[in-house]
Amino acid sequence: MSRYPTERQIKLALAKIKKADAARPLPPDSDVVDVSKYKLCQNLCKYAVNHKLTLKEMAHILKIDKAEVSKILNCHINRFTLDRLIRLSLIVYPKKSYKIAA
Repeated sequence: MSRYPTERQIKLALAKIKKADAARPLPPDSDVVDVSKYKLCQNLCKYAVNHKLTLKEMAHILKIDKAEVSKILNCHINRFTLDRLIRLSLIVYPKKSYKIAA
């Protein structure tokens, strides 16, 4: 028995990570604003993963520092306003439109 995972096990784990939601779960009693901010953080996280970007590269694209990118990618939604997350999201998805439903 090997101490190390097989190549197949590694590929399965990476595929699972790629499909996973962001690190910080959203409380079940969240309001519309928090749900919207959470979804925006997840979209930015998916963009970074799909484009294989480092924190430094993502920070350069969004024109913010690495610490702020880390907070976004880990869904620290209380650190950002909804309008700021929308503006940042529009940098990487310029043709996307957003609807806020109550």
